Amino acid sequence: QINNNTIESSSIGVGVFGGDSGATFDIQDNDFQNFDDDEVFVDDTVGVLTLSDVLNTQGNTFDPAGEVVENQIRVEGTAPADRVVNLDSGNGFDTIQAAVDAAGTDDTLRVGPGNFTESVTVTVEGLTIEGADGADETTISPPATNGRTDTIVVSASNATVQELDVEATGGGTPRGIVLTGDNTSALNNNVSHADSVADSSRTGPLIAVAGGDNVVVDGNTVTDGPIAYTGGTDNQVAFTDNTVEGDLVDEGFFAFGGTNPNITFTGNDFSAADTGQNADVKFD
Repeated sequence: QINNNTIESSSIGVGVFGGDSGATFDIQDNDFQNFDDDEVFVDDTVGVLTLSDVLNTQGNTFDPAGEVVENQIRVEGTAPADRVVNLDSGNGFDTIQAAVDAAGTDDTLRVGPGNFTESVTVTVEGLTIEGADGADETTISPPATNGRTDTIVVSASNATVQELDVEATGGGTPRGIVLTGDNTSALNNNVSHADSVADSSRTGPLIAVAGGDNVVVDGNTVTDGPIAYTGGTDNQVAFTDNTVEGDLVDEGFFAFGGTNPNITFTGNDFSAADTGQNADVKFD
């Protein structure tokens, strides 16, 4: 029994690391206090606890608020380093693409702090991929290549990519986040070209809407490259409250292609961008 204790900030408050998988534990009426984002309230590597009960029904209190993430109770909004956790199934993965491939409709994947070297294609309807602890904690960049690479492509409908740090890299005109599905969103991401990308290749859009209706690009910060609308038919697209900064070869935003798009463009900030040979915003 672990009852009626005050458990202060620690890397792990209560840990179950070995022993009989059939053992029972009683964890009730404890006060977990002042834990940091990278600390764990309860870690059950054996699988003997019903963590949802420890969190919700056994009288324990958590400061800050906690949630079940894989085999742990962690500070709400966090995830283990270098892991991708499906918050709906509870399963964990070493790569984002493996987590996407195993996900179900409307699941949420949380990507823990760390560097993920991969290209990701989102084909699961309603999927949300979110970074833990904000966009500065989780970096996604594709493997090195001489050809053009898209870091994240969202082709499924109703999918969202949010609070990630995304790098575009490769030859040609590499792109960071590419949205092609209906009702897709890119929200509050940091997207930049990798240092290795030549200046001549930085015309590739860091966030590109390349199709899909009712698409939202909101609250992102892009560095050393543009955001863009590059295709669709009779589609509504909103670019709102984004920040474009850094050194740009050409414009900070451009729109070309497509048929009869309805583009909302409001609240975007280009004040920290050093644009190249064209205007901040270009409709072609």
